[in-house]
Amino acid sequence: MLKKLIVGSVLLSTSLFSQAGIISNINGADMSGIQVTAMFGNGSSETLTWAATGATSGGVTGAGWSLSLTGDTFGDYNGASNMFVGDWVLSNDSLSIGIVGLEVNAGIAGVYFDDADSIEYTAGSNVGRPFASSSTDVSASFTNVFSAPDLFGTMNIDWKPTTFLDLGQKLTFLTDTDKSVVSEPATALVFLSGLLALVNIRRKS
Repeated sequence: MLKKLIVGSVLLSTSLFSQAGIISNINGADMSGIQVTAMFGNGSSETLTWAATGATSGGVTGAGWSLSLTGDTFGDYNGASNMFVGDWVLSNDSLSIGIVGLEVNAGIAGVYFDDADSIEYTAGSNVGRPFASSSTDVSASFTNVFSAPDLFGTMNIDWKPTTFLDLGQKLTFLTDTDKSVVSEPATALVFLSGLLALVNIRRKS
């Protein structure tokens, strides 16, 4: 009896994930719902929720600062012009206290950072892009593993000691994101099948 119930439960839980997939071509508008927290030099912080601002753009605008992205998050860097394309842009518009850290919780909206630049580890994720920044004063770390070793839910950007994003400055950086999607009609069908299988097992026992 217990063994049959376990088998039925496995069938049911498996149905929840059977139709999950990864979309690798994500733009600024596709990341609606991720959370961005800016940390300031006086120890305070502000957390905002990302929203679409155009067909391929999105961002957050806080009290004197903003973060935005237009185009595909994979982005690119043009060495000839020393310019990023499809880059994230963090701006300190009016904060004299400066920005000393940035946390982007993308996993909360099913979006994940892909920093694997040579191999598609997770099916459908394509190759990713390691963090690249316009400043040597910052570094990024990725936590909250979604699919090892390439997809992570959270990115933290930190400035070196005694450095920060000062009033009027901008930080541009590249980091790729992918999105986890679930086909709702297909998942509902498989979920129902798992539920019926569980009911039948109980009846037979």
